[in-house]
Amino acid sequence: MFCAAQGFDGIEIDEALVCDSVSWLLENQRQDGAFPEVKDIIHKSMMGGTHGDVAMTAFVLVSLLECGCHGQNKSQKIENAVAFMERELKNIEKVNVLALTTYALALAGSKMSCKANAKLFQKQIYNRNDSTRHWDAGNNALNVETTAYALLAQMAVGRLKLAGPIVSWLTNQRDPLGGFVSTQDTCVALQALSKYSEKTAGANLDLRVSVSSEKDVNWKRKYHVDADNALLLRQEEVCINEKSRFILRMR
Repeated sequence: MFCAAQGFDGIEIDEALVCDSVSWLLENQRQDGAFPEVKDIIHKSMMGGTHGDVAMTAFVLVSLLECGCHGQNKSQKIENAVAFMERELKNIEKVNVLALTTYALALAGSKMSCKANAKLFQKQIYNRNDSTRHWDAGNNALNVETTAYALLAQMAVGRLKLAGPIVSWLTNQRDPLGGFVSTQDTCVALQALSKYSEKTAGANLDLRVSVSSEKDVNWKRKYHVDADNALLLRQEEVCINEKSRFILRMR
């Protein structure tokens, strides 16, 4: 969380706090490379699909890889965690754990990441009519979180061409306020979509949108969408009746 917050303008996080957290994580790694749950968690719903040694190890590994924390000797600990997940890969059946593990292995540069990704795609749900791709993990929140991790995994293994249908499905799951189902899946989904935007046309995005009303010539709205504000929600209250018609123009 601290590492992610460091990426926002105007937010300063004391690196000592980050390094203290990293040190604590490293100290709690088991001899076999796993990062177990060492404390009881009351509100497990806040963890999304992060349960069990494999999922927790993958989750911690991603955090270690995304956090710089200069001066911390993490390489051997990371190698041990990767080795643990590689050994456990054949035993993973839950699709949400598999998606998270695939992303973690790909982010770590594991040679087993392609094998994990192939196993992940055996569990996909592809809708040819809508050209969408997602994974069913048991409920709406887990479906979004799992599919978001699958999207992150495709970018990490360099399979960007497979990501489009995943993005289509994810964007269709957003509620009117721009979020998804819960806090956990919303955070992961927005991270995945923003990274996809960076890797595709998002970096060069320069879209001008105008909305006008045929009935009320004085009602007009204009928006400028670029890479800096593409994920920001914009909304307008309008009076709609049977004769209401709006014109949308983009360039």
